[in-house]
Amino acid sequence: MKIPAKPKQQIQDEYNSLIENLENTKKEMIGLLANNTKLQDIQHSFVESLDSNLQSSKALMKDTLDGMAWDNLVIAFFGETNAGKSTIIETLRVLFDEERKRKIEQTGKGEDGKIVGDGQADFTKVYDEYVLNVYGKTVTLIDVPGIEGKEEDFVDDIKRALKQAHIVFYVQGHNKKPDVATAEKIRRYLNDWVNVYSVYNVRGGAGNYDEVEERKNLYTSDVDKTYLLIEDTFKDILKDVYKGNIAIQALLALCSVAQFAPERSGLKNTQNKLTTYFGDRNLIYEFSHFEEIVQLIKNKTDNFDSEILAANKQKLQAQYNRIIIHTAETIGSQQHDLELLQRGLTTYKNDVEEIVSSAKSKIKRQTNSATKREFGILLNEICDAIDYEKQSSLQDKINQLCQQHTSKYSEQINSIISNVYGEINERLQEKQKQLLDVFKSSQKNIVKTEQINIQFDATVIIDELGFSFKDFLKEGGELALALTGFLFGPIAGIIGLGGYGVSKLIKGLFGKDEAKDKAKNGAKQEIDKARGKAKIQLNKTLQVINSQLDNLKVSIVEKISNDIANSKAMQDLLEGVQQTLKNKK
Repeated sequence: MKIPAKPKQQIQDEYNSLIENLENTKKEMIGLLANNTKLQDIQHSFVESLDSNLQSSKALMKDTLDGMAWDNLVIAFFGETNAGKSTIIETLRVLFDEERKRKIEQTGKGEDGKIVGDGQADFTKVYDEYVLNVYGKTVTLIDVPGIEGKEEDFVDDIKRALKQAHIVFYVQGHNKKPDVATAEKIRRYLNDWVNVYSVYNVRGGAGNYDEVEERKNLYTSDVDKTYLLIEDTFKDILKDVYKGNIAIQALLALCSVAQFAPERSGLKNTQNKLTTYFGDRNLIYEFSHFEEIVQLIKNKTDNFDSEILAANKQKLQAQYNRIIIHTAETIGSQQHDLELLQRGLTTYKNDVEEIVSSAKSKIKRQTNSATKREFGILLNEICDAIDYEKQSSLQDKINQLCQQHTSKYSEQINSIISNVYGEINERLQEKQKQLLDVFKSSQKNIVKTEQINIQFDATVIIDELGFSFKDFLKEGGELALALTGFLFGPIAGIIGLGGYGVSKLIKGLFGKDEAKDKAKNGAKQEIDKARGKAKIQLNKTLQVINSQLDNLKVSIVEKISNDIANSKAMQDLLEGVQQTLKNKK
């Protein structure tokens, strides 16, 4: 059979599990590669949040494991000055302090009552610990300085006591509803994990019990009324850590068991009077209801492992809650930016696809139109040359026309490509500006944006995609020039050397309309062939251009899609931490 781990090991394992979860989430968050600075800023904010929770969890684990007692129950007595904390502690010391009993046996003198206040404010000036043996179990009691007046002088002592304590007894000495401001102060000191019991110490000296009716029951109607007021107030302020109220008469309990030191003559006189009134110290003790505190402590020591485990699990739960709240605040602070970024990037992605598709269509349409137009003009000008040019200069004229139109056609193709690429760049930059304007216009509504440089790096994406117009146009220009030179060159050869060349046209054909028409038809047929070849070669060129545009689109869309996916993944990671911790609660 597997032996359960000791409480300390169980708590350490749970802290390690929490820390491991946060560390893994942080690594995953850092591993998400954001392409634009806005998402990088959001990512940085998320990483900082995880790191903050990670560091606080590590510090709390160290503080818990090193600063808390794991081998015995620790009870801190908390409350206002003169509420009766020291009187209750002294009574417990009288009952269970083995060292006290040995001293009395050795000296025969009483030493009790020295730690009990004499009515002066702030009597408990320092942090005091008392180690007792309660029915064979070690218990440490801590007397914490009062929380009113100058408690700021003892803040470190208060925090040190509460860090060690497994449970707290808050002692109320007034027969009225607790002050709400004081209860809130208690709440601030106690944090979220220490179980709290209120102890209503019913005040009164020997003179309050000199009549028989006054000695019948401590729980009078006035005590019951105050009891309920205390319970309701603390339950409302302390919530789940509040575990209930106990009503006792601490002075009577102490007087029923103590052997007072000689210098505590006042307490001795009270003890004598009470003994006279009640007739028996056991009756005084029974009337005080002090045994309720003793039995509660005994129950806690009997179940110490479960008590200390419960106390520390509450502390761990409090850390879970803090991380859940902090993570929700982090997500909330970036939620507006995330939504804007995701919508903007999605729109930008669709715009890129439309811009590239439109560019491809425009280049094809305009280059085809230019091809048709330029070949048509060339044909007309060759036909005019056939009609009007002298025999001696016709071949040179046609060669000149072909060269001119080759250069012009090349310039047109290059100009079309250059203009469309320029339009692509302008449209992408305009879309980028629109996205930036969205963030700028909403900047005042984004949490903590003062420290964030809001910009979307579309220019970085464009630069990476090789929008180098100079190099591209040089390459495209040389290609277009080579193609058109190849296509138009044969026209001059055909006119000059072929069946309809200048030499044959001149020999008896000029001046005859049918001969000129025949020459023109021949020229048209050859130019139509050349134009067909030009289209084929142009389509090859457009395939290269379209491939570049597709690569442009794919590169941009891929980076945008990654950022959209990463922005959602970042949020999912933090929400995953939240859900994991909620499941542990």
